[in-house]
Parts: sequence; C-alpha cells; structure tokens
Amino acid sequence: MDAKRLAAAQPWLDRLADRVQPTVRRLLGGRLHDLLDGTWLGAPLHPALTDVPVGSWSAAFVLDAAAGLTRSSTLARAADATLLVSVLGAAPTALTGAADWRDLTGEDRRLATLHGVLNVVGLGFAVASLGRRARGHRGSGRLLSATGLAFSGLAAHLGGELSFGLGVRVDHGRLVARSAPDEFTAVLQESDLADGAMAVVRVDGFPVLVTRDRSGTLRAIADTCSHAGGPLHAGERDGDVVTCPWHGSRIDLCSGAVVEGPAVFGQFVYQVRARNGTIEVRRMPPDAAPEPPTGTDAHPATDAAAATVTDAGSKHDTDGGGPSTDAGGPGAPTSEPPGFERDIRPLFRRKDVEAMKQAFDLSSYQSVRDHADGIHQRLADGSMPCDGRWPADQVQLFHAWMTAGFPR
Repeated sequence: MDAKRLAAAQPWLDRLADRVQPTVRRLLGGRLHDLLDGTWLGAPLHPALTDVPVGSWSAAFVLDAAAGLTRSSTLARAADATLLVSVLGAAPTALTGAADWRDLTGEDRRLATLHGVLNVVGLGFAVASLGRRARGHRGSGRLLSATGLAFSGLAAHLGGELSFGLGVRVDHGRLVARSAPDEFTAVLQESDLADGAMAVVRVDGFPVLVTRDRSGTLRAIADTCSHAGGPLHAGERDGDVVTCPWHGSRIDLCSGAVVEGPAVFGQFVYQVRARNGTIEVRRMPPDAAPEPPTGTDAHPATDAAAATVTDAGSKHDTDGGGPSTDAGGPGAPTSEPPGFERDIRPLFRRKDVEAMKQAFDLSSYQSVRDHADGIHQRLADGSMPCDGRWPADQVQLFHAWMTAGFPR
C-alpha cells in the first residue's frame, strides 16, 4: 500500500486538521506537552503506549475465536476483559499521539491525521462491541471487535510509515553521531566567531553549531534539531539555551540536553578546542586523555580524598564554576582514598544532574562508574557542567576515585 498516495487522495484530511490542530496546540501546551511527548523519558512516549491497546485487542480477538470454538464461558469473559483493557488503554495512547500530531505540517500531518481518524473509527467499533457483549449479543460483539481491529491494524501500518518512511519522531541527529570524525578537524577561525554568535559549519557534510557559552568556553553541538531537523543556529538564544525556530524545542548549548520539548533526544555534542587561532572539533571519545582546561587558573592537583560532606541534597552552587573547595569540603585532602557517597556525588550539582540525565544518572553509583571515563573527559574539557569549569583539583579527585577502583 502506498500510504502517502492514499493520504494525498483525501483532501478533507487537511480541512479537518486545519480546524482541529489549533485547539490541540492550545490544550496540549507547556509542561503537559513535555509530559505527553516523553521529554522527561528521553524517548517518544506514544510508540510505547500503543502496545497496550493493540496488544490487548489482538489478544481479545484470539480469545474470542477460542471461545467460539470451545464454547467456553471462561474464555468469553477473558475476551471481554481484555477488550476493555484495550479501550481503556486507548485514552492515554490517543493523548500522546495528539501531542505528537500538534507540531506536524504538510505531508506528515496529512498521513498522521488519517492514522488518527482510523484509530478513532476502530475505537468506536470496540466500544460498540463492549455494549453488544454486555447485552448478551456475543456474535455481533465479536464481529464489531474484529472490524475495529482491522481499522486499528491499518492505522498501525500508517504509524509505521510515519516513523520509518517519513522520519516522524525519529532522532534526526543519529546520522551525525555515526559520521563524526575521530580526529580534530578544523572548522572555523576564532576571529570569525563573535561573542554570543552561533556559527554553523559543516563537518563531513553535517551542520555543526559552534559558539561560546557565557563563561567564554567553546561549545559545539549538532545543528540539526533531533525533533524534526530544524536549524538550531537560526533560533533565538537565551543565555546558554537555544530555541529551535521550527517547533520551539529548547536545547542546552553546553550539554546538548533537552530543556523543553517537543524534542526528546539530546543533541550530539562534539569535543571542541582552539589551537593556533583555529577552532577544531571531533567526536567526544569516552576513553580519550582529557585536554588540559584552558582559560582556567591552575589549582594544585591532588590524588587525595575529600573530607566528609553532606549527601547529594546538600547546598550546591548555582552560578559560576564547580562546587566550593573550602577547607573541609570536596577537594580537601585526607589520607583515605576517595569514596563515591562521601566525596564524588556531592561534587555534582543539581543542575549537572538535570542537564546530563539523558546521558547518565549522576546520582547513581553504578551509572557514574559505568560512564566514568566519559564524565572525566567532560569535566576536564569543560563540557560539563554548563556554567563553568570544575577546579583542576576536583577533576583530579574524580580521577583519583577512578584510579582507586571506584570505592563506594
């Protein structure tokens, strides 16, 4: 079936969408939109929820067939209950689908509208089937359910075409990650990057956004928005956050994390440096030796541990560099090897934990241990945290914890 041709032959779909979409945008905005989109999850929520109604409905069809063959009242009741689960599961699934649909345009919107209409028709048959079953008309109830499942199956096919054929809700930055160079590649002269400017350059054919954060540190992320491919460099910048000009996703320029949806996937982050007046970028290798921080006062490095501090809920800095290194705090030397709970976790501020949640969980010992090389690299080159580099002695403390075998 040519799904796109089928949708294109239905001009009423555009008229319907023109009337309904403004209302959906108004009702499903702000934090509710992020919730339904799956921004908090780091993945689209709608595809996961579709398994409940489609799976339950398919199971009800099988149970109906078995009940008809065996005349088992137990199987018949099981079919009724399973179909009810499908109908109830359709509500959150439809809400998340509407949240995805609200930002679509053109061919994508037309096909998605047909997808939604078919699902609504199928759901109507399922509800009617439950009504007939409740009145004891099992034969017509089964027929209505099977008819509705056929509509739902066609809608599911169109949903697959939306994702795999048109690329709706796929990570548009994934190709960037596959093609990023392993070696530093010159992209721009420092003199060509004005303060606060967002320059776009091409690396192996893919656009890369290069800028400086508020502290003056160079940053580079994929310019193609992961949500729908919008050019981030053409968006508005607010501090270290850029807003995609297409659908309004807000992206952290330092970590690539999604600050506000509809995007759910973070942007690919490049390692960036300036050498002899030339800005260079490359893939961020997790096991690479860190580049020495530039533009930061040197601090005496120590492989000693820190004194006892409070847990992750303790006071954190809100601006500037890393956490305090006052005597008795993280970074103060002792004779013991550093431990995660006492010395390492308190170094991560709440902003760091939130910004990096799509990459790794900084509050989890196992996650920090599993990603220790990458975290160390980001701390050392200044790509984490976003609003200022860690002092060198704290970076060294993290390295000492790694060297000591990741003690708890």
